[in-house]
Amino acid sequence: MIVAEVARLEQLVPEERLYPEKLMQDLKAAGKNADYLFDADAVVMHTSTNVQGGDIVVVFSNGGFGGIQGKLMERLAA
Repeated sequence: MIVAEVARLEQLVPEERLYPEKLMQDLKAAGKNADYLFDADAVVMHTSTNVQGGDIVVVFSNGGFGGIQGKLMERLAA
C-alpha cells in the first residue's frame, strides 16, 4: 500500500483531516506493509519497481495528482 501527499489538507478542520504519518504508524503496527511517498513521480517509481505480473494497481485521487495515471501506464508499459 502506498499513501501519498494529501492535497489542501489545511482546508479541513483538524478533526476531519487524514494524517498520513499517523496512518502509516497504525498500518505498520497492524503488520501491514505501507509506504508514504510525497509526489506522483515517487509513487510511479516505487510502483514500477515493485509491481509484479498479475498485480492489480489502483489509484485513488480526488484530482489529477501530477498526471499519475498516464505516468504510471507509460512506465508500466515500458
